[in-house]
Amino acid sequence: MAFRWTAGTDTNWQAYVGTSNIANTILDTGVAPSFTASTLFEIINVGGTSTNYKFLLNGTLVASISSTLPAASENYGQLLFCADNLNTANVCSATFFWSTLMLK
Repeated sequence: MAFRWTAGTDTNWQAYVGTSNIANTILDTGVAPSFTASTLFEIINVGGTSTNYKFLLNGTLVASISSTLPAASENYGQLLFCADNLNTANVCSATFFWSTLMLK
């Protein structure tokens, strides 16, 4: 599960869930990235059952995915960040706050 934005490919943030580079679901969130303001990214596993993931940007629901989900045994959080300064001398930076809530 992830949010994705690739310069030259994506206009908006993409919601992504997949089990491989072939078996995946990608939905356009309709929200363009901001290069001047912070963005809060949230991915919620609804009910802790691995059957539906909700994607929120700044507290607003922007996508819901219930296909190409990982198996329950593979349902664990991972943090990934990759940035490119688009071939300029500008610095890329990010601050991450990570939390996981397990519901039974």
